[in-house]
Amino acid sequence: MKRFSYFALSLVLGASVAPAQYRAGLSSVGGTFDFSLPDSGPKSLTIAPSYSYSLSEKLAIGAEMVFSGEGELRMFGVAPFVRGNLPINDRAGLYAGAAPVFMQLQLGESFGDDVTGNAFGLTLGVGLYYWISQHFSVELALADLTFLNTTIDVGSSEVADESDFSGSLNPAASSLSVFYHF
Repeated sequence: MKRFSYFALSLVLGASVAPAQYRAGLSSVGGTFDFSLPDSGPKSLTIAPSYSYSLSEKLAIGAEMVFSGEGELRMFGVAPFVRGNLPINDRAGLYAGAAPVFMQLQLGESFGDDVTGNAFGLTLGVGLYYWISQHFSVELALADLTFLNTTIDVGSSEVADESDFSGSLNPAASSLSVFYHF
């Protein structure tokens, strides 16, 4: 499946000819859709729509909403972000971003209705962007580093408070996002 996605992406990128780039005042909407269907273990689904506004060709601010599920675990959250763009040419470039993350967790029926969770953290990420046309671009997230502090409550009592660092530098685990610019 990943090979087909990369092949299709290369065809789309190779067929495009119109130059485009980020500029001050440009608004963007889009996001990421990601899923996993492993042979064993829980299946997962993540939908993350986002909006950004370019302050200049190299700096943008915005917010991403995250809806995710893995097995019985459900997460809902928001991540405002700041992002820097480094153009390589008039169509492609690198980006780096930082976002504080706020998540509400629902652990599922097997844990009981009075079990809740919250997560707060910071994520840093880098990737590539490519303009397909004047109004559409794609982004490939290449690496990320995330710190999360998660608390789990049963009723009014806190039963867990954990901090975790995680990261990825695995191209096979990268995500592809599509954006419309106006």
